[in-house]
Amino acid sequence: MGGYDGLVVLVGVALLLTTGRCDTSCGGTDGSPGVAGTPGRDGRAGMKGEKGEPAVKAEGPVDEVVLLTLKGEMGNRGLQGVMGPKGYRGDLGATGRPGQPGRPGPDGKNIGHGQQSAQQGHSAFSAIRTDNSLPRYEQRVTYQTIVVNKPGDFDKNTGYFTCRVPGVYYFSFHSMSKVSMCLRIASDALNEKLGFCDYNRNNDQVLSGGVVLQLTARQKVWLESFRDQQPSTDQRDTRDKYIIFNGFLLFSNDPELHFSLCGTGRGGFYFPVCSVRLPIMLHHFVLVIGALLSFAVPVKVAMESCPAAAMPGIPGMPGLPGRDGRDGEKGQKGDPGAAWAGGLGPQKGEKGEPGLMGFPGKRGQSGEPGRSGEPGLSGPPGEAGEPGTVGTQDRAAFSVARGTNEYPEKASVIRFTKVITNINNDYNTETGRFRCRVPGTYYFVFHASLEDRLCVVLKLDQTLLTSFCDHRRGRRQVTSGGLAVHLSQDQEVWLETKDYIGMRGKPTGFSIFSGFLLHPH
Repeated sequence: MGGYDGLVVLVGVALLLTTGRCDTSCGGTDGSPGVAGTPGRDGRAGMKGEKGEPAVKAEGPVDEVVLLTLKGEMGNRGLQGVMGPKGYRGDLGATGRPGQPGRPGPDGKNIGHGQQSAQQGHSAFSAIRTDNSLPRYEQRVTYQTIVVNKPGDFDKNTGYFTCRVPGVYYFSFHSMSKVSMCLRIASDALNEKLGFCDYNRNNDQVLSGGVVLQLTARQKVWLESFRDQQPSTDQRDTRDKYIIFNGFLLFSNDPELHFSLCGTGRGGFYFPVCSVRLPIMLHHFVLVIGALLSFAVPVKVAMESCPAAAMPGIPGMPGLPGRDGRDGEKGQKGDPGAAWAGGLGPQKGEKGEPGLMGFPGKRGQSGEPGRSGEPGLSGPPGEAGEPGTVGTQDRAAFSVARGTNEYPEKASVIRFTKVITNINNDYNTETGRFRCRVPGTYYFVFHASLEDRLCVVLKLDQTLLTSFCDHRRGRRQVTSGGLAVHLSQDQEVWLETKDYIGMRGKPTGFSIFSGFLLHPH
């Protein structure tokens, strides 16, 4: 009984020991072996074999230097290199024929209050008094007939010429009667009136006078009769009488134009109409904020027990690559050279491979001159023309009067010392000569009051142009003469006396010398 019990205890202890070992070491069967590693790299090439024996010719071995000089045929020419830089520019081709001219631009605009600009202005009139009665003394002369009046600055009913275009004008008159007559030119622009008288009895006699005046807008010029020493019976004479009054614009003054940098108002006046635009810059900033959320999910693996029969383990990792192979063996000795017998000798090598691409070519030569261009297209219409101007360099005019009642000296230059008009002082009152500043065609005229015989000559640089003589004596009268002359710059013109010197200069009998530019050259 006791032995049986001991056996039972021994078996129980053995079971307990087996159960405890399973809890502490719960391993399954071994896994399968890992995959074999990749093969190792080939070993290094073996050493170069020894040089073969040289070729042998009948009388001995071939010289190695000779063999080295025998090259194979030159390989084919390599590919063409890339194109070189562009050649120098060729000569410019001939100029093409000019295109057709563009259409004329629109006419320039007028300046002022809807009227013609001063440069475009014009003014001329001729009026005739045909009334047989003498004009009343100290009264304006009025007229019955208008020959020309453009654009209407003269009023025949009032006898007034009213200046519309500021500038330089020439006025003259001519009268014919059988009685004595005294007329004078009057104007707002004159400090004194310019009188001329002709005393006559029963014979047709012509009286004339003229002057150059510089006028401003709205100034007036007129002709009036005045009393000097005429007999009272002349006022009642009713025989034919004519008085002709003329005037025309020589040069208009330069208008004073005021330009604004901003805008143009109505009626030709310029005044500022400025506007300023300020740019507004708007900036929009958009901020985008993103959040990336990451999270990890833990995985819990619990093992409650170790089964008695476990699964095989994971296969092992692949093995490491194998080692490099052994170095190759030394190469065999080269074959002997070909025998040189019968005078063949060493042969050239095989034809080489094509060469590499060549370098870029050199810069090409200049190209040939281009062909003539095609005719240009017609130009666009021109812009509106600027208003024309009359520059001071193209203006020349004067009127001067004798400042004394004394006769001038014989064979001497007649000096006119009282200035009425003298543009740019071209007439010198000290020398009595007009010096040409603007080359061109001029007209010179004089009206001389005299009480004795008078002969004057018109000279150009010591050259006699013409002479005028009046041999009537004993009565006051007026003689006149004029001539158009072409002048070059710095040439001089003047009046000169001869043997007869009966020229006067006083308020009731002016002597005036005038000249003005007709056409510049």
